Amino acid sequence: RKILYYKCNHRFNDMLKKGGLDEVRSIHKNVDRSLPIAKSLGVKWLLSYLDNQICFEDAVRLSMRDTRRYVKRQITWFKHNYIPYKIIYL
Repeated sequence: RKILYYKCNHRFNDMLKKGGLDEVRSIHKNVDRSLPIAKSLGVKWLLSYLDNQICFEDAVRLSMRDTRRYVKRQITWFKHNYIPYKIIYL
């Protein structure tokens, strides 16, 4: 899990380097905060940063935290709901 969480954090940083904040900035003034896009991973906290409600470091930290929590929920779901298919040999 430690490696997976490292990858989550690295992926989020990579998205920021590739213009993620600029993308959120482009919708900042016009997006309805009740829409799903405004609540998606990372976007919610970056919008809060752009609204001067939190600092950039907190926006990144909280976005990474939410991403790791989402991955944890996915792991749990697959662990309990995925039924591997068995190959039947005739």
